[in-house]
Amino acid sequence: MLFYLCHLWALHVVIKRQFFYINQFGWRRNRSTTHAIISLLHSWMSSLDNGRSVRTIFVDFRKAFDLVHVDHNLLCDKLQNMYGIPNCLLKWIGSYLKHRLQRVRENQTKSSWKQLKGAKPQGSWIGPLSFLALINDLATGSLVHKCVDDTTLSEVLQPNSNNSNMKDFMENLLNWADQNHMQLNTANILGPLSRSQTKKS
Repeated sequence: MLFYLCHLWALHVVIKRQFFYINQFGWRRNRSTTHAIISLLHSWMSSLDNGRSVRTIFVDFRKAFDLVHVDHNLLCDKLQNMYGIPNCLLKWIGSYLKHRLQRVRENQTKSSWKQLKGAKPQGSWIGPLSFLALINDLATGSLVHKCVDDTTLSEVLQPNSNNSNMKDFMENLLNWADQNHMQLNTANILGPLSRSQTKKS
């Protein structure tokens, strides 16, 4: 019960202050992957209908749900400084995450215990809230749609223009990922996915 109440408290603080990026569609009430696809397609088609072209890159973060590579101190700093989580709740979250041990067992053989510096317990509400807090400040200079760890960068080009800034947008993304100890699953990066112009009848 205490765990659930802390969950509601943290969500209330974040949602009330409207900190979540408007185009984040994952793990949010009344939003889903369907809403993300509709919003994404609407932005593309609106550009194409006006004779512009669209370039898109789909990005997937590696092991985002495990948060293996995320420092707990980084997470707590963001929760406190960017989202205004009360200090007492922040300490509770920190104590829940930190100083956890894990080991591997195969048949009757067990490894030694190892303390986790990142990661989180599976099946907890802290996982979704943590990742939304971590990725919320991701900005590349392009139009960004997010559905949890699935991120889409879209660039609109003017008619008959080949001047693309997508390389700069990707560099901004990679710099953000490096600063936040996140890794990209490069096998899932596609781009440019689309570059077409509508024909006026």
